[in-house]
Amino acid sequence: MASKEVQNTNQVLDSIKPKWISDWVKRTKALYLYPEITVDFLLMIGYPSSDLYAVKLPHNRRGWMGSQLYGGFWSIRVSDGGNGSRVSSFIKEDVGKKYWNYSCYDRRTRRKDRYVQEFDEILFFERIPPENVELIGQWDQGIFRPNDSFIKYVKDEYKEEYMKIFGTNSL
Repeated sequence: MASKEVQNTNQVLDSIKPKWISDWVKRTKALYLYPEITVDFLLMIGYPSSDLYAVKLPHNRRGWMGSQLYGGFWSIRVSDGGNGSRVSSFIKEDVGKKYWNYSCYDRRTRRKDRYVQEFDEILFFERIPPENVELIGQWDQGIFRPNDSFIKYVKDEYKEEYMKIFGTNSL
């Protein structure tokens, strides 16, 4: 369930979605997935207590590629002392237009979002079978503890960095 701020932002973004984008693409109805998590991202999201999952999307299902930078980091505060309309206008006039401009149905997003440092997100609109979701680690009081499944999802170029973070010689 999305927070009130995220829902408000998504409603604004959905309201300015260009006509060339299919009706099934609605941020207010989406499950947000991130195709790749870097070491920096893991360190940045060090919540006191949370889980990290790997998800295998069902084959041939529809998803929408977007940019976290333009879509996910802007939110309208519910009680912001009257600045909601100014923030809403900023989303409509600036970041919202960029979000839809740098998003697409296929992998062209990689080429389009060079400006946003590849903070990709996948908006997925269907049920994901439980067997396609795998727990790969947990944050516990600011420390990330990977489980045995974590290594299956680590790219070779990141293994050494992860070993340093976790204080181990092997993953």
